[in-house]
Amino acid sequence: MAKNSSVHLNPVCKMKVEVLLAFVLVLALAGCPGRQQTKGVMEIKELGFSMKLPSGWKQGRPTLKWGKKYKAEQGGHYCFESETRGYPFGSVMNLSFEGWTSLDEFVSNPMCFHGRPLSKTYRDVSGFEAIEIVGEGFGEKRKPVKGMHLYVQKGNQVILISFRSLKQDFEEYEPQFRECLNSVRIAEEQAVPGE
Repeated sequence: MAKNSSVHLNPVCKMKVEVLLAFVLVLALAGCPGRQQTKGVMEIKELGFSMKLPSGWKQGRPTLKWGKKYKAEQGGHYCFESETRGYPFGSVMNLSFEGWTSLDEFVSNPMCFHGRPLSKTYRDVSGFEAIEIVGEGFGEKRKPVKGMHLYVQKGNQVILISFRSLKQDFEEYEPQFRECLNSVRIAEEQAVPGE
């Protein structure tokens, strides 16, 4: 018959083991900080948002020096091709729709769209009203830029998905930008934290 074998740890060792196990559990549930997206999909859970990324792009955020460098980070509101160049890049923003009567009025306001619109297309995204605008303007250091912007009204908010490149590079990136915008999915209800 086998003896009942149990390991008896002194209180300090037991506490260290419990802390280590808790840390491993947190990493397993939350993922490692700074982890890059590997599946090629950008997700922002608090918006119920997902979108396919261009091949080789990463999700993250700008570093402190806006437009200069990016940091790969799961859950970030930006996507980029290169961590060291400002363009091309994409972004997802959540804007308030309160006080507006229509999405058309919202996107026509110069405070909501900066630059010169070249085209405007009405769309449907996951059952929500949306407007796509292709436009051009000036970016960092007055460099000419061109972009593709998708405004999606979801209740009292507008989710704005934008892709920008230097104007002379837009033709090269436009098919990738369009493929990403066509892949946008927005869930009906936002996840409630803690549930």
